[in-house]
Amino acid sequence: MSVKDVTGRLARWSLFIQQFDFEIKHRPGIANGNADGLSRRAYSTPSTLAALKPLSAELERIHEMQRKDTTLAPLIKYLETKTLPNEENCSRTIVHQADQFLLDDQGILQHLWTPTGRSRTDTKIQLVVPTALRFEILKSFHDNPLGGHFGSEKTYEKIRTHYYWSGMFTDIQHWGHTRIIFRSFCNRGLRLKRQRGIPHFIFYTVVSHARLPVDVNLLPPQTDKLSTSIAEHRARIVLQLEEAQRLAKTNTERTQQQMKARYDLTSKPESYKIGQRVWVYTPKTQKGLSNKLFHRWHGPYRIVNKLLPVNFKLRNSANRLISTPVHVNRMKLFYDANDRPIEPPSFPSEQNSWVAESDMSKNGSWIYLLMDVLHSRFNSVTPGIITPENPKHSSACNGIPGIPSVPGSPGTHGIPGAKGDVGSTGAVGAKGAPEQRGSAGSDSGLYSNWKQCAWNRRDLKDNGLIQDCVFSKKHSDSSLKIFYGGNLRIASCNNCCKRWYFTFNGGECNKPLAIDGVFYMAKGSGQNIHRHRHIEGYCNKIPKGIVRVGFWVGNCKGYGNADGDSGWNSISRIVIEEVPPPQK
Repeated sequence: MSVKDVTGRLARWSLFIQQFDFEIKHRPGIANGNADGLSRRAYSTPSTLAALKPLSAELERIHEMQRKDTTLAPLIKYLETKTLPNEENCSRTIVHQADQFLLDDQGILQHLWTPTGRSRTDTKIQLVVPTALRFEILKSFHDNPLGGHFGSEKTYEKIRTHYYWSGMFTDIQHWGHTRIIFRSFCNRGLRLKRQRGIPHFIFYTVVSHARLPVDVNLLPPQTDKLSTSIAEHRARIVLQLEEAQRLAKTNTERTQQQMKARYDLTSKPESYKIGQRVWVYTPKTQKGLSNKLFHRWHGPYRIVNKLLPVNFKLRNSANRLISTPVHVNRMKLFYDANDRPIEPPSFPSEQNSWVAESDMSKNGSWIYLLMDVLHSRFNSVTPGIITPENPKHSSACNGIPGIPSVPGSPGTHGIPGAKGDVGSTGAVGAKGAPEQRGSAGSDSGLYSNWKQCAWNRRDLKDNGLIQDCVFSKKHSDSSLKIFYGGNLRIASCNNCCKRWYFTFNGGECNKPLAIDGVFYMAKGSGQNIHRHRHIEGYCNKIPKGIVRVGFWVGNCKGYGNADGDSGWNSISRIVIEEVPPPQK
């Protein structure tokens, strides 16, 4: 109430409380415990939140609805008692899909899902939604204001994070098309999908996915993500921040490449040569000058060197070198006024017919001086001029001849003449010596031909195929560059050796040599060291078409079997690139 002139919200509150009879008393913050009592509540143990359990009523409802669903009941019965229905097709389907489902401790059916995208690779557990609950799920995730009214694809990405049912994407599409408001947000949903990252996860890394009210009712609390110590909580936040930054950087780089590709399709940069003079665009306004009247094109400058296809070194009119390279987008050609094709006007008479201002009489009129000039241009008496020497032509109808005009522009070219007769054929010249044939050039398309095959699994094979990758080779005379990056190790052995190698269509490369990596350990009893390995090489003379590249593990020549391990707790990848052939 100490503000002199209140406005806005303070003024409205002041008018509102004036209708009451009140007395203002100051209460210090230490005595104002009811304002933030929840934040000052003392908990018995730091893991009290982790001990919360879902409502038993909701679990019982889901448990009952799943067993009443005709499509889920046979699968649940098979997981509980290993009993199959009598129908052969239904039994075959249940046996085939049984590995993708499980029953939790409360007997609720869950679905195991492993995402295939780049951002998530761990297996997730999804609640299998019975038919009776699907209406509630769709209404909460789309029609509810907290759902966002996204498009069908974005809504599908949100729902399948925690829920699953057969034909879910088709149901979401049909649900969206029957809602008028759905179409108003389609474009926004498509834009969010292009980012290939969940905005909530990017900005709020503490919780990877926002929990809606329906999630709180149907899903158990995320007790596994509650930290019991400050250090553990900090480490988890740092990991999620790093993952969010990596996703944002990847999305940004991919968007920049797409924008550059679209720009390059229609961009036609100017081609300048050394020695040409150009203007240079300088948008920076000098201090004290008006931005509206400031000239932004300066020059002319002379091109003295071409550093890159788009960067040039320039010198100014005083032949001083400009230290900073200039981009081609800031340049345009300079046209000298002396090179104009139109010449200034010229008169046949040597006598000057123009009147200087100093020659004009201060007391007389300029028209008399002009008549004197015209009279002096024509030595003979002109019939059109009124003079005493020519009185018979003195008439008010006859005027003074005008000043000869500027010569007109040259006329157009005449009609081309008829074509002459064809001359006789000359003698055949001597045949020149053949030149050496040059090497075949490579394609200079916008994108190169390459492929990456990545996986996230641990392979304990000691001998055999670990992963294969199918590649389409476009040229017969090109080479393949290939490399593997991932975790490899041998453990608990002395004088042991393992060999990891590549095959192409079933055979190792022999032009020039095999592509492999060898891991030898002299004294390693009791040791189990996992390290990142990189195997890279080139292979020539591979035919054009489909090439099946295999990554294998085996024993080194002259050594017995050893314990091999590939891809432990890391992403493994094979990258194949088609490159021009090597030098002769």
